[in-house]
Amino acid sequence: MSRPSASTSGHGMSPIAYIRCERLCRVHDDLLAADRAVTSVTETAARWGFAHMSQFAKDYRTLFGESPSATLLGKGHTPEAIPWLHMDRHRPHNAA
Repeated sequence: MSRPSASTSGHGMSPIAYIRCERLCRVHDDLLAADRAVTSVTETAARWGFAHMSQFAKDYRTLFGESPSATLLGKGHTPEAIPWLHMDRHRPHNAA
């Protein structure tokens, strides 16, 4: 078995793309769990390191098929965009 090179994350994308996807998924998780009355999409995105809101919104829509505000308001369909990210993060620690 070969090792992933420094230019790939082992998931078929560059390390930077992997980190961006992971951060987008973290924002998505936070928006799904958020209290709509006190949560801001901008503040949530900034907390995960997104400084350019227009690019963030574009990337988010590309990945999840809806706007971040639709996720926050519960009006979107929030598909599982990247199953391997969700499986790694949501699998119980004792699962084989």
